[in-house]
Amino acid sequence: MGKIFKSVKGVSYSAFVTGYRLEQSKLALLETNKTVSEISMEVGFSNATYFTTVFKNTFGMTPTAYRGNAKNSGASG
Repeated sequence: MGKIFKSVKGVSYSAFVTGYRLEQSKLALLETNKTVSEISMEVGFSNATYFTTVFKNTFGMTPTAYRGNAKNSGASG
């Protein structure tokens, strides 16, 4: 099943799900005032520290920094 998924989507199932969860977390960071821990649990990460690590490795900044940068750039534009 995993091989079929990868041949169709071009990425493994786990990478696909992680990517989806991270994209959903970006929306939640921008659209809610929930804590990073609350958001990490909502999108399916059982550990907020691991979530922060994966987020930073993917996007180059922590979830808190992402939220702050987005709000600052939105306020100035």
